[in-house]
Amino acid sequence: MFQYEPFRDSTEHLNDGETLRARLAGDGYLFLRGLLPRKAILDVRARLLQRRWRVGGCFRTRSSEMESPTLPLPARIQSRAI
Repeated sequence: MFQYEPFRDSTEHLNDGETLRARLAGDGYLFLRGLLPRKAILDVRARLLQRRWRVGGCFRTRSSEMESPTLPLPARIQSRAI
């Protein structure tokens, strides 16, 4: 299975516009810890996964691989994971 590299954290450069612009141009994203409320991120994640299940399945994997101690799946999705 393909493994993604961890996001490069740019939080320490929050007040350095030049560095943020360079990272955005080079990486295509900015990862800024704490910028959005955690609950909002988890809610969006849950909605995306639920929608994916409704339109024909999601990531076909063992539920233990889909679970994350930092980003738990809603019970409805956990019960459908293979």
